[in-house]
Amino acid sequence: MKSFCKSILFWTVIASCVAQIHSQTNFFRQKNVHEMTDAKIFDMPAWSVTLDGPMRGSAAYDSKNVYIGTAAGTFYALDQLDGKTVWQYSTGSAIHSTAAYEEEKLYFTDNKQSLYCLSAKNGKLNWKIDFGDRLPYEWKYDYWYSSPVILQNKILVGADDGFMYCLDKENGKVIWKFKAESVIRATPTVESGVVYFGDCDGHVYAISLADGRPLWRFETEGVKFILGGEWYYDRKAVLGTVAISDSVCIVGARDGYLYGIHKTTGKKIWVENYDITWVCASVVVKDQIAIVGTSDGRFVRAHDVNTGKELWTTKTRGIVWSSAVIIGRTVYVSDGNSILYMLDYKTGEKISEYRTAALASCFSSPIFTGRAVVYGNDDGQVVSLEERPFDLTKSKSEKKYIFWQKDNPYNFRKGIDVKLRDYYNDNGYATIDSLTLISLISSPKPDSLILTFATNFFPDTLYAGGKNSVLRKYLDKGGRLILMSMNPVVYDTIYNFGRLKETLDLDYGPNDLRSFHGEYPAFANALGKKYQLPAFWVTHCSIKKNQVDTVLGDDENGLASAWIKYYGSNKKGAIIQVWVNQSKPTDINYLKYLKDIR
Repeated sequence: MKSFCKSILFWTVIASCVAQIHSQTNFFRQKNVHEMTDAKIFDMPAWSVTLDGPMRGSAAYDSKNVYIGTAAGTFYALDQLDGKTVWQYSTGSAIHSTAAYEEEKLYFTDNKQSLYCLSAKNGKLNWKIDFGDRLPYEWKYDYWYSSPVILQNKILVGADDGFMYCLDKENGKVIWKFKAESVIRATPTVESGVVYFGDCDGHVYAISLADGRPLWRFETEGVKFILGGEWYYDRKAVLGTVAISDSVCIVGARDGYLYGIHKTTGKKIWVENYDITWVCASVVVKDQIAIVGTSDGRFVRAHDVNTGKELWTTKTRGIVWSSAVIIGRTVYVSDGNSILYMLDYKTGEKISEYRTAALASCFSSPIFTGRAVVYGNDDGQVVSLEERPFDLTKSKSEKKYIFWQKDNPYNFRKGIDVKLRDYYNDNGYATIDSLTLISLISSPKPDSLILTFATNFFPDTLYAGGKNSVLRKYLDKGGRLILMSMNPVVYDTIYNFGRLKETLDLDYGPNDLRSFHGEYPAFANALGKKYQLPAFWVTHCSIKKNQVDTVLGDDENGLASAWIKYYGSNKKGAIIQVWVNQSKPTDINYLKYLKDIR
């Protein structure tokens, strides 16, 4: 009997777990804070695919796939492991909402103002409904539609006809609808039987989930503004999803303010002035810290949720319309240059980043599937980033520098040197000039230094003296150099490969063009791929493998193209040689991993 009872209990638990898996629900902003104790960062590319149009909405997901729509009107199911298309469904109209997922069904809206319910298994349409006629919205300058939110048997979603809809999730039939003052592009928030959302005329509402009855209405500063008179652009719309922390609702608006509103009374608790710059994104909250990005101000800012006091501000290169997600202690938020920033949520200090080769606009918010961070951009790319161990303490103690000189003719062209300088600056490397470079390489304890070169040039004082040169002593004492083009020693007089052999024990061959070997394709090997080197590149100056210690990639003739050579008795000093295209923008995310090579 005891055995039978144990068996029943076991299968009851299993059935409960299976039921929970099948009833998994996710939708935009449902879960934007994920706890994680491990010291990990999600900045390693797992895969990237290009779809048929830009993406403004964010991805939904289940245990197998991610789901996202494009401006071309195609809704995709992509395999979480490799990004391959599992199925696709066409609506024929831009899909700029984020899908809601529950019980193997997907719900999303499109530009025709239709709400779709698809099977997550095969993409087949279960049902579709159309909202009412659009209200005038002449000042629109946005790219999202209200995303569906699922709660029990209900779907909540706003529409361009000015109604917040409560629908039966089984068939799309209207349970109730609430008339707002304007178009609703914001995604609603539901807590304790109350629905919170904003409209495009500057109002924030709280209504009853049970019947749509109004509870309060808050007027932002934008309600007072006259568009076309005192203002020639939108300063009214509330587009972000309301964040709630204890008794405070937090939301920004196009009027250039961030608001703290009492969730029960609708009274203003605090307001922060963003100096006109739009606050379009949704706020994310952790440990009483509210974090949001802004438009023309180009920054991400954190506030105390109870007082609105500014806690930190971090500048970005592009506008920030996407909403952040927090994983462990790290904030992930993308900007209009398609740079995904990874910031410490307590301090705003930059931890890492990921950027696409082309600086495409990015209005899609990153999401965390539990396995990877996924987001899309205006180039039609969907990017999936997986984890790697990350020691924040070690990263803070490293002394990292990028050498760059203006109008220097050596190697890089068409602004690639500036692109490299900016990339390294954004990843914590300080820009240095020739005098500082000489001073650093002359340091008596160089083993804590990392030097890399956006200008492919060494002052000749560094390598004068061969093995007794300042450069060689730097390497023998544990210093590291990261080279992204031809070794700068080559530029001493004309193609002085003899000086390379004398100073750095690198023998390319004769002191003439024969040592260049020609422009040959090269391919990353397994170790090179581990450090995320490109699959292939084309370059010159490959070297025999017995001249270096570790090969990261070789050319078609079997010579080492990307490699590591160690120096010093303890082999802690190193030259790390890789190749960045001289004149064309390429994916350079891998450069930040090279400093960890040992």
